[in-house]
Amino acid sequence: MLLIKNLCMVAFLLLHMATPTFAEMDDELINNARSAVESFCKAEFEGDRFDQRIKLIKFSPAREKKEWQRSWPESPWVVFWDWDRFYIVSSYKVVDVKLSGKRGIATVEYRRIAESKGKEKIISSYKEQDIIKIDLIYDGKQWWVFDPPLPRISLKAIVDIYKVFEDDLLHLEKGWFEKATPEQRAIVTRKMESIKILKSLQNEIER
Repeated sequence: MLLIKNLCMVAFLLLHMATPTFAEMDDELINNARSAVESFCKAEFEGDRFDQRIKLIKFSPAREKKEWQRSWPESPWVVFWDWDRFYIVSSYKVVDVKLSGKRGIATVEYRRIAESKGKEKIISSYKEQDIIKIDLIYDGKQWWVFDPPLPRISLKAIVDIYKVFEDDLLHLEKGWFEKATPEQRAIVTRKMESIKILKSLQNEIER
């Protein structure tokens, strides 16, 4: 009888040691959710156009329809950094992540310095603490950012993107502007103005 009791005690202890507590499971879920938010913020900050976004974002049917209208004929997950609306930031910090079942909310603090109103209209828009809420959803396998707010890209990343456009403009053949159509001239003028504004912002930050 004593042997049976000892065996039962050992089995109980092994089972207890192998089974994670509710607190441990909660910590793991929060860590996974925070990791998803960190990956999302980092991808946008570095100027990801599509590759990471499609792995991190889920859209509601209504939001996906709007994103299709914006990005057609490409993908709802694509960001056109030379055309869409977005914010330009110098830093970000994931402040908090709270979960309730399969839903969650993350609080992220950005330091905003400018914004694009769309169609390459970039303006100064400083805000020391730009605090936003990011919705999260769990599908049983991973946490997703759900119907995210407008993208937030670093100044360095957007400058690098426009550097490619600037190099292209520098290699236009002599007399191109005079021969170009009004639409082509308007495109080039917009890009030149955006480059000018971005360089001005960069100079201010570097002072």
